[in-house]
Amino acid sequence: MAANEDLERIREAITGRPGPAPFAGGAQTLMGTGKPGKPAGKGKKKGSPASLPPGPPAAPPPAPPREENGGGSGILGGIAFLVAAAFVISGWIGSGGLPDFGSVTPPWSSGSSAGSGAYPETTPEDDTYSSPAELRVSPQSGSAYTTVTVTGSGFIRDGLVKLAFHATAMGEAHTDGNGDFTARMSLPSPDFYGRFPGQTFSISTTEYTRDGTYQGNGPGAGFHVD
Repeated sequence: MAANEDLERIREAITGRPGPAPFAGGAQTLMGTGKPGKPAGKGKKKGSPASLPPGPPAAPPPAPPREENGGGSGILGGIAFLVAAAFVISGWIGSGGLPDFGSVTPPWSSGSSAGSGAYPETTPEDDTYSSPAELRVSPQSGSAYTTVTVTGSGFIRDGLVKLAFHATAMGEAHTDGNGDFTARMSLPSPDFYGRFPGQTFSISTTEYTRDGTYQGNGPGAGFHVD
């Protein structure tokens, strides 16, 4: 109390007017009402937290995705196509079978080779050959000292045919205007090949022009050594 009184005296000396009476505790009278106020710190319930301010408003839900232009029309078009196809197929079945779409016949499907799995016969682009070449040997077996008759057809026209027995040169023959020839020849190296009785050796051909230009390998035949 002494400290409050000293403060009031100092304020009165400075302002020239007395201040309010010092507060001594207890209830205070509210100005203009005449009602006593509540002491500070009283009237407040213990343990009740202050209310929180309201939260922000909830965000609106996202808008549903928009369909691309033409999406619905594409689905409807697909359904319409399937329905139309079903009607067409049912009409085919009801009429007794599918319509004839036509067929493509390969050029080699007719003739003697049709259905046999063989390739079609080809015709040479020029007149060098007349027909597929063929080689025949008579006799087809005998001793290594046998003289055979070799007959060829369909070889190069007006050309040269060289023959070999196994890996040994056997002889040569000239073809005529039709690509044919006939020649008698002895088997080469009879002393050597006579050591292999029971073996079959090949007789091969190679074709040339008359001036010696190589044209390719021709057909062959076999000879059995007794």
